[in-house]
Amino acid sequence: MNEKDENIQWLANVVESSDDAIISKSLDGIITTWNKGAELIYGYSAEEVIGRLSS
Repeated sequence: MNEKDENIQWLANVVESSDDAIISKSLDGIITTWNKGAELIYGYSAEEVIGRLSS
């Protein structure tokens, strides 16, 4: 694994382990990522919201 891949993996681990809600959306408002913190705060699983339009 090269340094860039290690950095990407490190960042992914930080996002996934955070208790804060970290959500990403496409430019047209479709939810593309939803971490465990978002699940705890909002009560929806990633499977329920990824691919849906956010309000």
